[in-house]
Amino acid sequence: MTITASLLGRLRKFDCPVSRPLIPIYEAISNSIDSFAQNNTSGNVSIKFERDRDKTLRLSNKRMPLPPFKSVVIIDDGEGFTDINFESFCRLDSELKANIGGKGVGRLTWLKVFHKASIESIFFKDGKSYKRIFEFCETENGIHNHECKECVNKSTYTKITLHNLRDKYVKHFPKELEKIAERIASHFLCYYIFDQAPKIIINEGGESYSISDVYRDLYGKNKESGKFIENDIEFYAEIVFVNTTVNDKDRVFFCASNRVVTDYSDSLFSNYTSGKIYLEDKPLHICTYVHSDYLTKHVNESRTEFNIARSGLLFGDDTVRLDVIKKKVGSVINSYLKPLAKNAIEEHTQRVNKIVNYEHPRYRGVVHKNPAIIDEIPLGAKEDDMIVELEKQYLQNIKRYRSEVKIYLEKKGKDSVHQRKERLKEILENSANIQRDKLADYIMERRAILDVADDCIGCDDNGILHKEEEIHEIIFPRYKTSDEIMFGDHNLWIIDERLSYHNYLMSDKSLKGNKVVATKSNGEPDIISFVGEDLNRSDPFNSVVIIEFKRPVKSGHHKCPIQQILDYTKAVRAGDVRDDRGKKPPVSDQTRYYAYIIADMDEQLEDRANEYSYEKTPDGQLWYGRHSKFNLNVEIIPYNKLIGDAQKRNRILFDKLGLL
Repeated sequence: MTITASLLGRLRKFDCPVSRPLIPIYEAISNSIDSFAQNNTSGNVSIKFERDRDKTLRLSNKRMPLPPFKSVVIIDDGEGFTDINFESFCRLDSELKANIGGKGVGRLTWLKVFHKASIESIFFKDGKSYKRIFEFCETENGIHNHECKECVNKSTYTKITLHNLRDKYVKHFPKELEKIAERIASHFLCYYIFDQAPKIIINEGGESYSISDVYRDLYGKNKESGKFIENDIEFYAEIVFVNTTVNDKDRVFFCASNRVVTDYSDSLFSNYTSGKIYLEDKPLHICTYVHSDYLTKHVNESRTEFNIARSGLLFGDDTVRLDVIKKKVGSVINSYLKPLAKNAIEEHTQRVNKIVNYEHPRYRGVVHKNPAIIDEIPLGAKEDDMIVELEKQYLQNIKRYRSEVKIYLEKKGKDSVHQRKERLKEILENSANIQRDKLADYIMERRAILDVADDCIGCDDNGILHKEEEIHEIIFPRYKTSDEIMFGDHNLWIIDERLSYHNYLMSDKSLKGNKVVATKSNGEPDIISFVGEDLNRSDPFNSVVIIEFKRPVKSGHHKCPIQQILDYTKAVRAGDVRDDRGKKPPVSDQTRYYAYIIADMDEQLEDRANEYSYEKTPDGQLWYGRHSKFNLNVEIIPYNKLIGDAQKRNRILFDKLGLL
């Protein structure tokens, strides 16, 4: 007994992606090329495409669209279907062409994409000519109507007809013959690069293309070759420059047996792409073809992937890893492209420096420590993508710093005093750089916040006054408590840096029923905070801060803010004040109360301030007063002074960053 194979079972397990409907044609051409190579001849291949005229849609007053292709006829003048070739054809997974990378399964793609194939061939045997014809169908046997008879023909050839394109491949099959010609030239580019391609002509109706001419027009004028070694294995990269009017993407193709298997976006490999390369003042895209005997040996049987580990994963042959190969391909590409991208590189560097110096200064140390990071960011990258790359490097710096600290601690007592001093000096320097970057980011954020706040103290684009709620929201989120937000998620520093430190704070919350003040008052201070000597809340509260906002510029406020402050103060003094553990801290007459009224002075507010004997600062911009009965100090701060003073306090920091 011998082991037999099932064609139907094999076809069910065989994959041919719908997005790659030209694979059967590539396989037929490859068979022709193999035949020519075996007989050391150049050879000719003619491919005729036939359209499905029955599926043409006739639209009135509109140009009639091209009907889809239906069948393909491939003819070559190779040695033909000899007995050896026919026997190999009939054997699934044949080893006949294993020594040149053949998998013995290419013909299966014919039946995956088309309904059947018919073959007609003339070959020589023992000095005589024979004609072989048969059909290749999706059946258990596969071979039907086979005949082989002696004939009088003097020339050998093979004619393969692929009948009736399957419906699921129709929409992915190119409609224009020119596009098919370009794809064939691209797929077999390695053969053209090494001058191993036969003469291939494709035609349909009165239209025809020579693939050699297509190659010369698209690829043949400008190309470079590179080489790299990984684990003692040689890899080659053929870099071809393509006119942007023909190819709108940069691609890297991985090949086996001089045939394309997979392709990737070139941006994954090179930074100098995205149409930024110019040669003789013409914009070009880059196509790179990577080939190696190793790739040929490790392609899967359907020629759609390589059996190579993609990264550190434990699968495939782990002699090399695909991610390492890609990285080295990128280095080869960059070495050729960098001189051609001078203008684009200058523009790119300016963009990165603008982001680093004026928008995200936390990354200054990243670029200063590793200027090459600019080259690692792809040309034409979006700002968000640039920031992602800079952030990756920033986090790597922090990780590296922590690793250095760990090593220093582990080697304590093992290194010499001099070694420890040098290592500690390096650690402290890196720590200072990281902290400086963080501070720069913090300062930049302050500048942006002050700019936004400044926009909120006048009128909007429609001439309508901004509401006080907008400034309130910037300084501290409304309807929140200090327990509900992160420490840095407020901007109380705009009013006073000291306000950031408190035990508990409420924003637009009722005094009644909260966990700190148990009072019957329904008053809702814009902001009220409770401060103790110990921010860990082990000591009682010794001061209370109240902030009230009024609409910028507006005259005649509905409620007098001074009276509101007094009412809130009375409510707190009269209420049952508790800390968050439910213990009642002493709130005596010694508890200090501070209030900030953020409002532009009008006649009504000025009258009330005078009634309480408030005084003005020498510049006349700020009013202040004291209510001794309640141990309460009040400041009335106009919006322009509020923002102006905050800008002055931070001016030295902005100046150091060049933000003024």
